[in-house]
Amino acid sequence: MFLLILSVLILTICSVTYFYLDTRFTSYLYNNLYGGDLVRLELAKQTFKLAKDSLFLGLGPGQTIINIGVNPHNIFLEIMAEYGVFFLMGVLLIYIKILMMYNSINEPFISSLILSFSISFLFLTVSSSSLTRIYPVWIVFGLLFSIGNIYSFKKKVNNQKKK
Repeated sequence: MFLLILSVLILTICSVTYFYLDTRFTSYLYNNLYGGDLVRLELAKQTFKLAKDSLFLGLGPGQTIINIGVNPHNIFLEIMAEYGVFFLMGVLLIYIKILMMYNSINEPFISSLILSFSISFLFLTVSSSSLTRIYPVWIVFGLLFSIGNIYSFKKKVNNQKKK
């Protein structure tokens, strides 16, 4: 469990560090727009247009960077543009399920781990790095989902035994 918390912490630090070192985004910012909010709004518009042009079925992995020139700075828009709206709904459903597990797990360590990851994940969703290609995020995402399901299953079994 310690390694899981450590990996979430390292992942968060690496993503934030990459955000400040992303030179392509910095050059785009200085050459095209002069405000961070305006840049993100323009990137969101361009990414949404890419998703719409693909009929929300997805362009394929890495295509947003090829078409826009930089990362969209929003993981949800990036997933929608690259993998489609159905894949995005799946990711959102898993994330919501992980959040719902926070309340249902009586183990304080596991529930705090789920809460810390959920908060970290929200901050990572607007980083400049392409989160879809940072595999440790998705490994931790899957591990927390699995751990939560194991604890939920144990809770159901214990409740059935009591009856």
